Amino acid sequence: MDKILTFIGVIINVWVFIYSCAEISDNKINYKNKWFWIFLILISIFIHFATGNINSFIRISLCFMFFVIANIKFLNLTIQKSIITSFLIYILLIIGELICAIFFTGILGIEPDLIQNNYFSTFATNIAVSTIMLF
Repeated sequence: MDKILTFIGVIINVWVFIYSCAEISDNKINYKNKWFWIFLILISIFIHFATGNINSFIRISLCFMFFVIANIKFLNLTIQKSIITSFLIYILLIIGELICAIFFTGILGIEPDLIQNNYFSTFATNIAVSTIMLF
């Protein structure tokens, strides 16, 4: 059950990432496109299993490349605009994670190891980061 919660959190993060790219670029996502949903699930599976198993720099670089390709494919962006949009969303993701880290550790006093090792806390953190990104 814990792994399922973490995976659902990853799916939500990936969807919010693509949705945010669509909002920044003033494009619409075609939710009826089966390839969109297949991509969403595949990238989520990759991120879920790559976390902790692949070097962080390589994992982040591959995810960035996948999101650039998704922006080109599903939002019909040029490669330059796709790279810039993905980079801006990554910056928003970093800001969201910093805000959550400060809130959970500084204000609530929760240890970072507890958040990282507890699957429900990881799920809650994913939801919090996604919510901050949407705003």
